Amino acid sequence: MSKKEPLGRGLSALIDAEMGLEVIEIDPEKIEPNPYQPRKQFNQEKLNELVQSIKTQGIIQPLIVTKGREDKYTLVVGERRWRAAKILGLKTVPVIVKEMNNKQIMESALIENIQREDLNPIELAHAYKKLVDEFKYTQEELSEIVGRSRSSIANVLRLLRLPEHMQIAIQENKITEGHGRALLAIEDEDKREKLFRKMLSEKVTVREAEKRVKVRKEKDITIQDLENRLSSIFQTRVSIKGKKKKGSIIIDYYSKEQLDGLINLLIGVKG
Repeated sequence: MSKKEPLGRGLSALIDAEMGLEVIEIDPEKIEPNPYQPRKQFNQEKLNELVQSIKTQGIIQPLIVTKGREDKYTLVVGERRWRAAKILGLKTVPVIVKEMNNKQIMESALIENIQREDLNPIELAHAYKKLVDEFKYTQEELSEIVGRSRSSIANVLRLLRLPEHMQIAIQENKITEGHGRALLAIEDEDKREKLFRKMLSEKVTVREAEKRVKVRKEKDITIQDLENRLSSIFQTRVSIKGKKKKGSIIIDYYSKEQLDGLINLLIGVKG
């Protein structure tokens, strides 16, 4: 894989690269939204504040666009300004037209939103995942691009393992990213759902949620001890799944000879 060009300086790097380029005025109706825009929710109050600012002072910083289909342009940076301009009914907006490929368009939109802290954790996770899936970025390369640690990126991506209704709760600020991580630590789906409901109804804090998860894990020490004892007897990995009254014991084997040995041992134990 060829080395990705870092965008560590983010939006400032993008703007600096445009210094000296021509600023032109175009009809905002000729601008189409960024298909790679990671942000799906826009704060209406903040947008209204921007509308009032543009109404009195105009658009100070040009939007960045790239050539789109026919006579259209694709928005790269500046969606809030573009939306505000359309609300005000402005006939033209200042833009800089730049040649960019899809990867660069998505990188720029992601950086802009991250630096302005406009993305909720789930939107951020989907943006990271798209860069990984579509543009084949590693987590190390993402770390360089967005200026965040690899562990931070991994933690955000893990949120996508949560059921959709829990992801929506994070998006709607009903629970936090920290709550989401606590939920991920619970493997049993019923127990996870029960704690999630308590988070919503009892306003369980992240610290309290982590304590509840820790208690549950401590209760599983007995199961872990049994697994260790059985693994020692059978000389292979043994997993116990389920609850006290119902479940299964899984014994791993890695060859026909090992399987034959396990069968003989089990028959011998039975007899």
